[in-house]
Amino acid sequence: MNYLIVNADDLGLTPGVSEGILKSMLDGIVTRTSAMVCTESRDLLPDWMAEIPGRVGMHLQLTDGIPLTPTNRIPTLVGPDGRFPKNKEYWLNPDPEEVRIEWENQIRWLLDCGVTPSHLDSHHNVHRFPPIQRIYVELAKKYRLPTRPLNDNMRNRFLNLGAIPGGMYCDTWEGMNVTAKSLIIHILGGFRRCTDQESLEFVCHPGYVDEPLCRRSHYLQAREQELKALCDPSVKHFLAERNICLTAGQVDFYN
Repeated sequence: MNYLIVNADDLGLTPGVSEGILKSMLDGIVTRTSAMVCTESRDLLPDWMAEIPGRVGMHLQLTDGIPLTPTNRIPTLVGPDGRFPKNKEYWLNPDPEEVRIEWENQIRWLLDCGVTPSHLDSHHNVHRFPPIQRIYVELAKKYRLPTRPLNDNMRNRFLNLGAIPGGMYCDTWEGMNVTAKSLIIHILGGFRRCTDQESLEFVCHPGYVDEPLCRRSHYLQAREQELKALCDPSVKHFLAERNICLTAGQVDFYN
């Protein structure tokens, strides 16, 4: 039996994206999602998350959002407009302790909504960068949350540091001839690359295009194409025939 986690990043990015993610989880093969709490749609998150209990992780942000921490406490993380930079290329020199403060506030916001995150990952995969990675691992251990290793080296590093890695990461599908057929091909390719792991985390970005998304992202129509493919009944049928079990992942790896 092969175990497949299909994770939709960006819940909370915009209402259209979030509604698309919910459809992909309720009608398609997406098994869990990662929530962003530093967006203009944050106040709508509790209603969205209530529809998918136990299937929401934390999508930590240091880019493209509004911090939860007063900006005078995190001056190296924000620009003159008080926002995170649009993407990681615009960082100057983020202070790791400021990252710790802001990320802990983001996790706490989700916990205060009554949501125990299923896992911990990050927007634009900023947790790949040391020493930010050190803070990420420390918070994952503190809150007992599975991590997102992006490659074998990162997986081994997390294990050596006492963190629990989730399934082997695969994000090769994004923007690549987004159809049900190509989805199947990329899932099978992901399993071929992680033969020694128990599960594969296949990352996707479904959603509906709305005005807020057009203002902040170049990844637009492909989100709707992803949504259509993820909800195609032939994909679920194919996975069942291949003995691939859809799962949201195990929350408490520490017991």
